[in-house]
Amino acid sequence: MFYQKYLPLPVLRPYIHWFYILEYTGGDSVLDVPGLANPSCALVFNYGDRYQLSNVHYTQELLPTAFFSGVSTEPFTISLRGRVGSLGVIFRAAAFLDSFRLPPLEELNDQRLNASEWAGREMDDFCAQLAAAEGAHKKIDLVNQFFINYFGHRQPAIQTADQLANHILEQRGLLSMEALTARFHVSARHLRRLFKERVGVSPKFYARLKRFGYTHYCLQAGQFNWRHFVGDHGYYDQAHLIRDFKTFSGRPPKLQWRPDEFSH
Repeated sequence: MFYQKYLPLPVLRPYIHWFYILEYTGGDSVLDVPGLANPSCALVFNYGDRYQLSNVHYTQELLPTAFFSGVSTEPFTISLRGRVGSLGVIFRAAAFLDSFRLPPLEELNDQRLNASEWAGREMDDFCAQLAAAEGAHKKIDLVNQFFINYFGHRQPAIQTADQLANHILEQRGLLSMEALTARFHVSARHLRRLFKERVGVSPKFYARLKRFGYTHYCLQAGQFNWRHFVGDHGYYDQAHLIRDFKTFSGRPPKLQWRPDEFSH
């Protein structure tokens, strides 16, 4: 399985965090790949065989050619078979919500929506263009140009909730809600309302997801130390850290490392 992340061109970075390419060629054999709960909203283009998803809402659901993915609040599994090729676009909240006229993001948590039904046939047509492009870098060039053109006349405004979300991501979730409200001069109640409307989850839960993701990354990179993570990375004690790992990945920390782990 090939999985690689790519940064967008600078002009797109206010709206897009990164792209990824996922490819798998396995014939009739099925590869089940665990996915982690994460705070990302995505648009995924399948330019190869479509794959199946299982999570809190779906059991072996065959996903559309192009689909929108909301925040994943729980772990999930994708099942790859045949010749799979997918390019994912990981959005910042403003671009995801405003550019595609989607339902409230809270309704999209753990859901996958057919992109052609919400954004038109150009989404499926772009999958065909990706399939014809040879090599990962040509595909990334195509998707950069696609969104330069797309955002050219749909540039979303950056609102307070988007700035709050970006700050949480930059801090890797390692901050208190008190520090967040003080920095942006908003009340705790207003902060929660903004997040529900613009991001789909509470700010505390969003920070918890990001903190878990960073902790999981450090574990994979061999930089894991119990005392360091409990003391420096915002966990009250070891039990809280273990709870987050079980909740967001389905496994305790000692069983986390997987060479084929998938997360967006």
